[in-house]
Amino acid sequence: MFKKSILVILLLIISYFHCYAAVKKKLIELTKKRSKKTEVITNNNKKKYYTIEIYQPGTFPPSCKIEVYNKKTKKLKRYTLYRLYSPGHPLALVRRKDYYNNGNLKFDKKNTYKSQKVHSEFLKYYYTNGKLKSSTNYHKRNGKLKEVQNYDINSNLKEIISYNLQGKYSRHKLYYKKTGKLKEDRIYKKGKLHQFEVFYQNGNLKSVKKFDDRKLKEYKSYDENERMKGIMYYVNGIKEKSLAFDRESGKIKKMTTYDKFGKKKQVDHYGQYPNITSVESYTNGRLKQKNLYKTNNILTFSTMYYLSGKILSKTEYHDNGNEKKFKGFYENGNLKFIDRYDDSNKINFSEEYFKDGNLKGKKFYDNESKLEKIENYYQNGDIKALVKYDENGKMESNTLYKYYSKGKPKQSTVYGSDRKIKKIAAYHLNGKVKQQQEYDDNGKIKSIKIYDESGKLIREQ
Repeated sequence: MFKKSILVILLLIISYFHCYAAVKKKLIELTKKRSKKTEVITNNNKKKYYTIEIYQPGTFPPSCKIEVYNKKTKKLKRYTLYRLYSPGHPLALVRRKDYYNNGNLKFDKKNTYKSQKVHSEFLKYYYTNGKLKSSTNYHKRNGKLKEVQNYDINSNLKEIISYNLQGKYSRHKLYYKKTGKLKEDRIYKKGKLHQFEVFYQNGNLKSVKKFDDRKLKEYKSYDENERMKGIMYYVNGIKEKSLAFDRESGKIKKMTTYDKFGKKKQVDHYGQYPNITSVESYTNGRLKQKNLYKTNNILTFSTMYYLSGKILSKTEYHDNGNEKKFKGFYENGNLKFIDRYDDSNKINFSEEYFKDGNLKGKKFYDNESKLEKIENYYQNGDIKALVKYDENGKMESNTLYKYYSKGKPKQSTVYGSDRKIKKIAAYHLNGKVKQQQEYDDNGKIKSIKIYDESGKLIREQ
């Protein structure tokens, strides 16, 4: 057993000096390579450009350091440290430092050796004033990138980027320059953005976005006191529903739903939730209808819209929810018609207008919504036709008159008791009969008489 132990120790010693010899050989090669461009000098020379130091036996693994100096300033320009962990492997860079001409540190990198592989431990960059510019750290387990910190020239932290063991994004933080407080925070899962938070300069949360397979799933917004402002929900990245909140009470004040294309479908406004104050309906994102409500969600007013956004109609309601007034509009904004109803939803008055806004006709009704009278007008306002009805819905007189624009009779129609036409007369502008048609009991023309302006019969059929 003792002999075996001695043999093992001897093998280790031989291996050690073999490694040391390999380092020394490599350094000699480096020296020869450098001597083509620079002068190799000893440590006691005042004009030294670089020095090479091989650590004497007694340390393991064998290592060496190289210091390169600036030829003009004589200040250290680069520092490198090598180690040979195994004769079968090349020299491993353990540490490297670069310097600015003013002597301040510019670059600093440290490596470690694990499982016969070189892994980075950290990497740092500096500004010319010597302050840290960025710091990079690596996972000890596999040597992959772990975290990067970036700073401004005044050493204020700008951002932190983190990575998982697979080298994919895990987090990304941005900071305000003045306050140093967190500005943005992105959280990743398996390299995909999972959550995105934004903060006010006072440090309070401003908004939160949540993602599902890179598609937006939810968005929340807050005021500077971190009170909820609104929530937006998404399906496959498309808007589905949004909620707006009252900042004082925290209750919902508006709810918006969207169609499958993400366009507005309906907007509900609330007073004291769940009491609705108004509802807006949309088609293809364009406002189609707006309803107003009072306490207990009773409808009081409704407005319909053209695709152009102009008002199509307005409806006013009684307290019991029945229609009170219904107005229709031309797209130019002029009134088209108006109907009025009592609280039992019975119509009692109706008006119709020309496109230029002039009155076209009126209909009058009794308390039972039975038609009492019809008045039709020309665009200049002159009466065109007048019809009156009795309580049974029949015309009060057997004659229906139509008028010229100046108010003179243009045509009269006489009906029988069976409501069939008996006679139609047309008139000249001077009021004389122009043409007269009589009908039999079957509604067929029996005779036609035509007169001139003086009233003289000029033809008869």
